[in-house]
Amino acid sequence: MSQPILVTGAAGGRQGSTGNRVAQLLLQHGLNVRALVHHVDERPERLRKLGAEVIPGDLLDPDLVRKGFARCQAGLLHLTTG
Repeated sequence: MSQPILVTGAAGGRQGSTGNRVAQLLLQHGLNVRALVHHVDERPERLRKLGAEVIPGDLLDPDLVRKGFARCQAGLLHLTTG
């Protein structure tokens, strides 16, 4: 299996669902996805069922960010303003 592509904001939420949609499209194309989500609920569980590796956490945690990007071939950092 290829190295994962990290997608942040993958659960979708109040700010929109761009990260979630991108993660779903990548999975539909057979790519390996690592989904970084802030909260674990039914939204990231759907991604897990589609085959994504789900990592819960906060982008403000540098150790988590390093773990998320470890052995990734690419990353999509989804930032929101608010």
